[in-house]
Amino acid sequence: MDIQLTFILLLICLCFFLLVRKNIITKKFTDFLINNKGPELDFLESSDFSVLECAKILNKKYQNWID
Repeated sequence: MDIQLTFILLLICLCFFLLVRKNIITKKFTDFLINNKGPELDFLESSDFSVLECAKILNKKYQNWID
């Protein structure tokens, strides 16, 4: 019984660690995009698209890189 409890606690700790790690990597990637925006992100400064449309475009472009 102690071994099962140990494994369960280990799995919970591992899941928590991976969740925090994913959030840190996502934040760093978002900061990188903001600081090093290229010509493909110039549409954000124009008022041609709404915020929701810009978010959808960015999600389509970078979704595979984040996951």
